[in-house]
Amino acid sequence: MINLIYAYRFVYNEILKELEEMEKTGKTELLPEKHYCEKYDVSLTTVRRALEQLYNEKIIIKIKGKGSFISDKVRKLRCEDNRFIGVLMVPFDDVQNRGYESKYKYRNPYAQKIYKTIFCELGSDYDLLIDTIDNNELENRFPASVLDKAEKILIIGETKKSTIEFLHKRGKCVVVYNYYEKGISVARVNNDEREKYKQMTEYFIGLGYKKIACINGVNFHSEALERYMGFQDAMVVNDIYMDNNFIKWGDMTPESGYYLTKELMALPETPEVIICVNDGVAMGAYDAIKECGLQPGKDVLLAGHDNCETDKLGIVTIDPDYLGVGKKLAELLKRDTWIDDEFIHYGKLITK
Repeated sequence: MINLIYAYRFVYNEILKELEEMEKTGKTELLPEKHYCEKYDVSLTTVRRALEQLYNEKIIIKIKGKGSFISDKVRKLRCEDNRFIGVLMVPFDDVQNRGYESKYKYRNPYAQKIYKTIFCELGSDYDLLIDTIDNNELENRFPASVLDKAEKILIIGETKKSTIEFLHKRGKCVVVYNYYEKGISVARVNNDEREKYKQMTEYFIGLGYKKIACINGVNFHSEALERYMGFQDAMVVNDIYMDNNFIKWGDMTPESGYYLTKELMALPETPEVIICVNDGVAMGAYDAIKECGLQPGKDVLLAGHDNCETDKLGIVTIDPDYLGVGKKLAELLKRDTWIDDEFIHYGKLITK
């Protein structure tokens, strides 16, 4: 008889080993609970506790009347021992070419904040490898990059389905940050972008504003679409007219905010509020409003995302809590069992 203090954990580990062998043969159905009771000479309560932990970890699923099965979200039941963890930064450069004259030396600090947190969380047991590769160069460059040494890869930036599929084919365990496209199984940590932009838009509506413009990012980037849909949800639910002239699509740069705000301020009827896809875009919008002889924050209110330019601009913004995001990503990257699951990390609306 196994020591009862360790019985539950022992059974959990033994069943996990069995699942690894099942995975190799393509079998997915677990044996009846009674089988594990007899095999390990433990009580039904102990077996059920072990199975419950496997269920809570999303390693198995339960189907009423049929039994327990390995979850189809499991990519690897046991990742190989590998001290390297890769971070693939996919730049937005290929979409930030709208013919705008360069005016700013601005770099969004979000990635650096996440890197630093992950680095601190991983500690001395792992080595972080960071590289930047464009989506269209991935197939040629990746095999010779340092990232190919890593079994686990975090993607940050302009994530595309083709990039995820390429890495999966190379046997990599992939986690992505802020990727919302459906139809592909991958581990994700996402902020509640849609809900936060709805909340932010409703904040201005609650103050009595109705002439609200929105400067968005790239119209095929899932993160930008989530933010726009939150704005749209708030306007529709609150019966506020959406003027097509007030909806602008650009990219994630201050130049985009500057030139698109110039277009907005040249309209016969100008907006009272401009909601921007990020604080960098809001920075450009701020300068454009001032050049029109108006006072940002008073004559025209501004909002953004990232909580990185608020001291300078005095804008409403969303703090995604990059420290918390980095900690969750690090937690997933350290897992022995790799599951294509999704976690929502909640940000905070920052008002004056």
